[in-house]
Amino acid sequence: KEFCYIRRFPEARKLSQANCDNSPSKDHVFEHMDAETWEYPEHTLYDLSLDPQERDNCADNPAYAEILQKLQQRLEQWMEETKDPLLQKV
Repeated sequence: KEFCYIRRFPEARKLSQANCDNSPSKDHVFEHMDAETWEYPEHTLYDLSLDPQERDNCADNPAYAEILQKLQQRLEQWMEETKDPLLQKV
């Protein structure tokens, strides 16, 4: 199976209008959400074999806990090995 794991650091969790093209979907989001307080989740995990559109975040699903932990560890190790500056902010 293939998975997509995304970790968002605090400064990247806010919804940014600058990252959205003008469109009906953007209008809908900003009409129905509080863009000032809404945040992306810190961790997202998608099962690409079942959800190639990345719509169902499995990070909180106990059935995916082991996979999530392994991917978190791999990312952390890679960030340490590459001396990723984001780790200095955590």
